[in-house]
Amino acid sequence: MRKLTFILLILLVSCSNRNNNSEKNQITSTNKNNDTIKQDNENIKLTDSIKTFVVDDYPVTNDMISDLYKDNEDLKIKSGQIFSLDKAWYTNDTLKQTLVFELYTDYHRLTIFHFQNTDIPTGIIKRMELDISKSKFDNVFDTASYQQKETFFNGFIKSSKHLNQIYFTTNKGFKLSDSKDKVISFYGKPDKVNVDNGIECYEWDFYGEYNPGGEFVHNEKIDLKGKPVAKSSFGYQLIMYFRNNMLIGLIMHNDIS
Repeated sequence: MRKLTFILLILLVSCSNRNNNSEKNQITSTNKNNDTIKQDNENIKLTDSIKTFVVDDYPVTNDMISDLYKDNEDLKIKSGQIFSLDKAWYTNDTLKQTLVFELYTDYHRLTIFHFQNTDIPTGIIKRMELDISKSKFDNVFDTASYQQKETFFNGFIKSSKHLNQIYFTTNKGFKLSDSKDKVISFYGKPDKVNVDNGIECYEWDFYGEYNPGGEFVHNEKIDLKGKPVAKSSFGYQLIMYFRNNMLIGLIMHNDIS
């Protein structure tokens, strides 16, 4: 009888300890969850405290660009001795302007160029990658020099697809001939300014939400210097060229991962 009573006591103590441990585990788990929720909320607040903006673009659709691929899968255009590859060229005779989309996978608009046909900034020609054939079969290429690009550049404009002038104004309402004040009032003070042959070049560089260092952006571990972050972007650079305070050309660059 004493033996049976002793066994029952052991069982009761064991059950009690298990219940206490279970409660302790539950409390610990709850605390961990609360800590996680608290941390998540803090991250959300940090993220929400950072200003963001949607990068600018042109109303030219991917379907419009895909039409160019139907008859020319490499978008290969030849002018003199050099070639343009993977670029969609559009021009408008009334405006005397040309719009060029340098494309990457899935219609990603890696770089967009917009310029006046009669006053092309040298910076645009320098920045645009064009190729020269290394063989008589025109299928092995090397990068063309600035001199080669400048010599044959107008040939690409003549080969461009004609496009209605409504497509030459950006989604944010910018167009060539806009004043420098209009641009600065929207984008703020540029990161770089230089002058070349009477043309002022203004440059802005924005961190992207998906920038390789984006996690630091969202945790406010870098100094954004008051600038907003490019939303749904790996990074965004904007270069604008002004002559007599009027916009004559621009470059938009959208980084890739």
